[in-house]
This record gives sequence, C-alpha cells and structure tokens, in this order.
Amino acid sequence: MGQIVSLSRAEILPGTPLRYDGRSIAAVRSLLEECLARLPAWPGPISGSTVLLKPNLVRRERDGYRGICTDSRVILALVELMRDAGARAVWVGDNPGVGFTSREAFRLGNLGGGVSARGGVIRHFDEEVRIAVSLDDPLVMSPVQVPAAAAEADILVTVPKMKTHMHCTVSLGLKNLLGLLPDAQRTVFHREDIHLKIVDVVRAAPPGLTVVDALWPQEGQGPMFGTSVEDFNCAIAGWDVVATDTVAVRLMGFEPGEITTLRVAHAAGLGDGEEPRVEGVNPERIARPFRRAVLSSQGAFRGVAILDGGACSGCLSSLRHSLEALSQQGVLERLTPLAIGAGRSAGTGLENGTRIALGDCFADACRGGVDVVVPGCPPHAFDLYRRVIGTFLPEMPLRF
Repeated sequence: MGQIVSLSRAEILPGTPLRYDGRSIAAVRSLLEECLARLPAWPGPISGSTVLLKPNLVRRERDGYRGICTDSRVILALVELMRDAGARAVWVGDNPGVGFTSREAFRLGNLGGGVSARGGVIRHFDEEVRIAVSLDDPLVMSPVQVPAAAAEADILVTVPKMKTHMHCTVSLGLKNLLGLLPDAQRTVFHREDIHLKIVDVVRAAPPGLTVVDALWPQEGQGPMFGTSVEDFNCAIAGWDVVATDTVAVRLMGFEPGEITTLRVAHAAGLGDGEEPRVEGVNPERIARPFRRAVLSSQGAFRGVAILDGGACSGCLSSLRHSLEALSQQGVLERLTPLAIGAGRSAGTGLENGTRIALGDCFADACRGGVDVVVPGCPPHAFDLYRRVIGTFLPEMPLRF
C-alpha cells in the first residue's frame, strides 16, 4: 500500500462557514487535530519550521454560502495547530486572481485579525517579489514565478476547499497551487494544457502537507457557481498531495482516472504511484456522488445563442463562468437576445441579437461583423463579464 491519508468526520459542528464563534473554531480545530495526529511522524517537519498555509480564496461568498473559498474556521484553526506543533512562524497567503486582491479577500473573509491574534502573519502574494523557479524538464511552463513567501518557507501546506470544477472536474490540493502564480501567468496554458501547468507549478513549489477543507464542500457549477454540501463535516490530510487528492476524489464519487490532473501528475512521477491507505473514517461509509459541473453553455441560458466553432476548454470555461455571473445578477434578462461565438470556425456566423466574439480564434475567423470582441487565448472569465457590463450597463458595479 502507498501513502497514509487521514480522514476525519464530525457528526455535528457548531456554527456555519459564515456565522461562527470561538466554540465553532475550537470544534473545527479538534477535528483537524484528530485528522493530523494519524499521519506518520506528525508533527514531523512542522516543528521548528516556517510554515506557509495556502488556502483557496479565489472569490468571496455573495448572496449566501456556496462553498467557494477555504473555510475561515479551517484557516484559523490550522494557524493555532501549526503554532502548537512547534512551528517557528506561520504565514497565510494567496493570490485570489484577476480582478480581486488578496487584501480584499482577507478582509471579506474576516481573517486578518484572527490570523494575527493566533500568532500568524498574512502574506499578500499579489504584492510580493517574485522568485523565478526554472524546471529542468518542464511540461509547458518554465520558469514558474512563485511569491517570495513560497521560496522562503520551509514547508508549504496546500489547504484547498473540496469542490467540483467546470474546467478541471475537481479543485483540490494540486489545483489550489495555481494561486501561487502572478496574474500574468494565470491565463497562459489555461486550455486543456492547464493540467500540465498545474503539475509544473507543483514541481516548482512542492507542498509538504495537504489539508482538504470538506466541511461544507461545493458541488455542481464549481468552482464559483455551485452549491454547498451542508454539514459534510470532513477533513482529509496527508503528506503526499497526489495521494490526498486521490482519497478526496473518491469521497466525491469520482474515480481518480477521470481526473486529468491526477493522471498527468502520476505520469510526471509525482506521488509514489501506489494506492493510498486511509486511516480514520472508512471513506465508503460517507462517500457520495457530487453533482458535476457542466462546461458547455449551449441551451443553458434563455435568450443566449452559443455558436461553438470547436472552442477549447479554456474559452468554454470562461464563457460559462461569465454567463453564470451575469445570470445570477439578473443581467442576461436585460440584454438578451445575445449571440456568442467561440472557436476557430465561424460556421454560419452570429445572426440574432447582440453579437459577441469570445477569444482570439473566433475574432479572427469571423472577420468582423460582431458588436463586441473579447480577446485572449483564452480570455479570463472576468473579461467577458467586465466587457458586457462596461459596454451595455456602465452604471452597474462589477461584482464578479
């Protein structure tokens, strides 16, 4: 058998991810403490080290909890646990992504004061000096620009939210590490080659520990427009990120072979390649099928016609993200009919309503005849949203 991965579950946890107090944080800490204690030689490399916790703070929750970000209770409890395990220093950092700063993410997550009160330090990756890490045999990306905190820390801990993902099927410990990248590297190699990029980032900044937040995970249109699985109340931990993700994937009702990032990671020699051994709760007792995210936007939004001219997964993911945001904010019904094209083939062209060309391929293929062009290969999900709002509803605040 391969690496040991620990799985814990609480029947009841007081509070919620958005409404919690000291008692709720203490209960989450107890769950995590139990989970980590099963790992061989715990606390091992934590003692005497500078520890960097890398949560997923990609966007803050709006209009109710959807399981977008790593639970603040998990982050605060881990700061305490790392200090109590003998860490010399505990840092918490992220770069949420285009259009959303880390300062805003930590503020909206009510994390700044809580982290410092527990002896931790916030590191703003989007403001830090970047260290270029060159790979001897990169799959697609070298050098990888990592924040100074990742280069300076003795051990990197990836702390993902368990959730489905419309581009990568799931978002877990491996995928979470894309948040180390600066904005300039976030959208390059972000088509089907995103899986290769993830592995390059992991090779440039290998995590020494993975702790998966599965308290209220997300299913459906993840990573930002799904729904939370309330009171799943699980934590998963392992020294090996590939093994830990493998256990998490099965807990979500997927097979590891379905997850391209895991296949690429194994092919690149990450992980030991053996079947993980789960300690703690029997995963078969609590595993459930998570609703998958749907990538295609065709027929999904009333009044929006999609012309898919062989678009790649990068454009399709950006399109679906943008339309989900516009739909949930009531914008689409004010602008329809819309006709949006993506891909290399212009087909019969865009005929009805406001015509939008998404991505460089379609803009080149259709040779004009559209009202709005959103460039990029692929464009970021924020780009279409921002362009639609800015063009047709400039008085409306951006809330992506």
